[in-house]
Amino acid sequence: MDKATFFERCFPTADRLKEQRLLHVTPADEELVLVYYEYELMTGDRHRNVEAITVRDGLIQEMQVFFGGKV
Repeated sequence: MDKATFFERCFPTADRLKEQRLLHVTPADEELVLVYYEYELMTGDRHRNVEAITVRDGLIQEMQVFFGGKV
């Protein structure tokens, strides 16, 4: 899946973001990386989420998003 397709299918609301910052990127094992990040919407609201990303042979195989709350 290319970047344009990713945003179309998985993140169609990306245009609502003003900024996004990585807070922590932590390898959990050989294939799993946990990413903790904060983002700000155009409205000024800030939120934090965690993603569990499975990577094999340099390619993302799966992404699970654990939605946090408003900061």
